[in-house]
Amino acid sequence: MKRSGRNICMAVMAAVCLSGGPARAAVVGYDFDSDQNHTGTWYTQAGWNSVRPNTLYAAGSQSYGWDASVGVNHRDRGAFTDPMSYALRDLHFGPSDRTFSVDVANGIYAVTIYWRDPSSLHDNIQVSAEGAVVLTDVDVPLSSAITTRSFDVTVVDHRLDITIHKNTGTDPNWIINGLTIEQIAAPEPATLALLALGWLGTAGIRLRRCR
Repeated sequence: MKRSGRNICMAVMAAVCLSGGPARAAVVGYDFDSDQNHTGTWYTQAGWNSVRPNTLYAAGSQSYGWDASVGVNHRDRGAFTDPMSYALRDLHFGPSDRTFSVDVANGIYAVTIYWRDPSSLHDNIQVSAEGAVVLTDVDVPLSSAITTRSFDVTVVDHRLDITIHKNTGTDPNWIINGLTIEQIAAPEPATLALLALGWLGTAGIRLRRCR
């Protein structure tokens, strides 16, 4: 019997799922460090990876980093009392788009970005992941308060690309203090194939966890 396109699409939707049980992978942190005073001291959050302004991603040799160091500036706002003080005391900033890349296994990831700047206000920050806008109009107040935003993203090419962009606003620069990445689940091989073909975006297929 010949199946209609609608029935085929529904069958595909039913087959797409995430492998793995409730256990989640370890959270991996990236601390955007600064040695503003050129003392040789870099304050990196315990257990996190240090990202310096000149830490550049290179396939096969450097598993995480910026796409370029040009336009990546840095500041250290000093010590403060918080369990994440080392991650949030310093920051990177710039006026032009920059992409931060990380080598990862293919799968679904939960990403959280951290912002804090007690010396300057920043507004209208935009974030894209794997080429799609995931956060818009993020405002970081001139305050010691910590701003966080989270999103999920699917990776099918073994590299997570996060691009930070500054829309027109009061301040000309984007900033970033830290980010964490946690794998939620690994898609089944058939799901990865559909993702790579772009079917999930065009057919409206939704991911679900296998039972």
